[in-house]
Amino acid sequence: MERMADSVNYCGTVTRVGEGKAYVSVAPKAACTGCQLQSACMTAGGKEQIIEAPVPAGLSLTAGEAVTLSCRASSEWKAAFWAFALPLLLVIAVAALFSALHWGDEKSALIALAVLPPYYLVLYLCRNILKKKFIFTITKGGEEETQRSYES
Repeated sequence: MERMADSVNYCGTVTRVGEGKAYVSVAPKAACTGCQLQSACMTAGGKEQIIEAPVPAGLSLTAGEAVTLSCRASSEWKAAFWAFALPLLLVIAVAALFSALHWGDEKSALIALAVLPPYYLVLYLCRNILKKKFIFTITKGGEEETQRSYES
């Protein structure tokens, strides 16, 4: 993963192409392999990720081809907000509300945690809407080409 001021780039390999979309396999970086927390990590966890990206008109891709995926850095922050920050705020708010209503700490905590499955279910059901907000752009070329573009 390469980071610029306004975008984040991932190098990967096209696994399949169809219906104007490319499915790109992005392997974890070497930094992930030595990390003791990779099994609990939500970013990659040492696992290969498949990212779906629209193929621009005029770009011909085939399976096995090296590509670079780019997204705006702000998209990364928005994704972190929806996946981590908002659920945390919901849990805290619900726990505080039920605690203020004198439901007891244990009941308040359980109710607060019970908010998470419906939240993530709604997030899952809205995945097609979210896909439109988090768009990756795809260009040909892998890591070597990406490195050269940053040096110039």
